[in-house]
Amino acid sequence: EAFMVARTAAEVQEASAWASQHHLPIVVLGEGSNMIVRDGSLKIMALKLELPGFEVLAEDDAGSKIGRAHV
Repeated sequence: EAFMVARTAAEVQEASAWASQHHLPIVVLGEGSNMIVRDGSLKIMALKLELPGFEVLAEDDAGSKIGRAHV
């Protein structure tokens, strides 16, 4: 349905407001996320976070990361 890249906290808020207005849940994509879907098959807003200052707090053996960004 929709895709946005957020590089600032204001862009995250903008995406959230837009998704709310369009009654769409937000699915957050992090570093290295791969997503392949057929057009029209998901009714979501996919939000890719590219916030500066991302810090990895933990990583498991599969490469999944938990982190935070200072915005």
